[in-house]
Amino acid sequence: MTSNRVFNFLLFLLAVAHLLGFAIDVIEVDSAQLAQISREMLLSGNPFQLTFLGEPYLDKPHLLFWTSALSMKIFGVGSMAYKLPSLIFAALCIFSVYRFSKLFYDEATSKLAVLIAASHQAMFIATNDVRADTILMGTVMFSLWQLAALYQSGKFKHLFYASMGVAFAMMAKGPIGFVLPIFAFIPALLISGEWRKLVSVKWIVGVTVVAIFLVPICLAHYFQFGLEGLKFYFWTQSFGRITGESSWRNNPDMFFVVHTTLWAFLPYSLFLLHGILKTGGDILNRRVVPELFSFFGLVLTLFALSRSNYQLPHYFYVAYPLGAVVAAYSFRQLLEKNNSWWKYILYLIISLGLLLPILIVFYVFPASILIKSLFVVTAIVLVTYFSVNKNVVISTVVTFAFLNICLSTVFYPQLLKYQSNSVIGKYLQQHCVVEKSITVFDSWRVYALSFHAEIIPFCTNDYDVLKQRIGNKSHFIVCKPELLSQLNGDYKTSVILEVDDFPISQLTTTFLNPNTRAKALRKVYLVEVIAQIHK
Repeated sequence: MTSNRVFNFLLFLLAVAHLLGFAIDVIEVDSAQLAQISREMLLSGNPFQLTFLGEPYLDKPHLLFWTSALSMKIFGVGSMAYKLPSLIFAALCIFSVYRFSKLFYDEATSKLAVLIAASHQAMFIATNDVRADTILMGTVMFSLWQLAALYQSGKFKHLFYASMGVAFAMMAKGPIGFVLPIFAFIPALLISGEWRKLVSVKWIVGVTVVAIFLVPICLAHYFQFGLEGLKFYFWTQSFGRITGESSWRNNPDMFFVVHTTLWAFLPYSLFLLHGILKTGGDILNRRVVPELFSFFGLVLTLFALSRSNYQLPHYFYVAYPLGAVVAAYSFRQLLEKNNSWWKYILYLIISLGLLLPILIVFYVFPASILIKSLFVVTAIVLVTYFSVNKNVVISTVVTFAFLNICLSTVFYPQLLKYQSNSVIGKYLQQHCVVEKSITVFDSWRVYALSFHAEIIPFCTNDYDVLKQRIGNKSHFIVCKPELLSQLNGDYKTSVILEVDDFPISQLTTTFLNPNTRAKALRKVYLVEVIAQIHK
């Protein structure tokens, strides 16, 4: 496949791409909200009580907030401090993919699995737009590696580490951390005729270790929300979305998991699909395969998650590390065959991956001549190298590292200029505007504003309440154009900031097209009310 030197270079290049994404500001909605919850935990000094904008928060479990609050305590409040623990768990995920693969496959396949795990698009998103799923991926994959080691060696230390991994996965995002390992191992052992390994007192020991690690988080849910908190954590938050007990529903189409995985696992979607179909056929025809754990863990988890009444793309990320193993084995099999039909599809994906940065710097967000020249020259050099070298692994990894370096250095920085809450929040923090003198009117989501300003702003859509807040003193108001006109009739005002706003996590062609972008934008103002006009 590749030499050790080339493999290490590719890992270095991918690390650079991920670190550049790591430096990007938190994105609304989820990432900014979770960062704010972490900041409030740091501020309160109470690791067992979750609040958001001062109100009790019952949704994601505590591990993300514990780690991010600790990071903020050490490095200060900021986007990178919030993301740092998740970046470490992403590295754990990639390392665990390698160690898991090494137990069943040769060195070349294991290294390929690492490259796939580190360079598919979902992983780049997971280390940039950080949610609880990044920690979940790391802890689940660690537990699967340890369970696989236990399967081969029977050593108690692997049982302990696997149980610890499961517990931490559950502290990151609930029962899915326990369910995925079950999906991976029980069907595989039953089909392979090794069901006796399931009948052992060691599993009682393992469950006991999990239970001990879960004591703090169970107490936290109980003391803040009572028995309802425990029910929510163990049932409603996850299984309730399948049974209908949860109020969360967005009625996804029946193929949501399929088309989400096709783009999220780029550029390796073809190999993932081929690997699933090939392994499924091997099972039906009773052909020998290196292992079945990755296949069942991937397929059954994606199927179970697709039954939920509420689905978002990042919900499926937890299964993709196993997808990297399945895709790597498929990739190696295709590389060893003479037919090359799949290369035409891969070269098309690579071509698009090289063209997208050029499209971004020349059209979507036109950059300086220097930046344009840099990306064009890089693209030409890569095309020349790929045409001479003809190593599809190197071509694929380098192309998607190149694409994501462009996204992190050009696309996202320009995009975040339209996240008005971040722009206004940073201004408020830099100018030390106190919490009691700021009001957000017609309260849309203020997650990034709260996080960056390090305040919990008062929100209202009642003009009379706003007037009482203002009184006869200077006051700052975040508002839309409609309120600004009304304020100008009653007060002497000064517009401090005028920001073009767009919900950047919901991109549209109207917004991405610079010729029509203005139609997608709305104005948001930071206004200082100086004095009341006496009529």
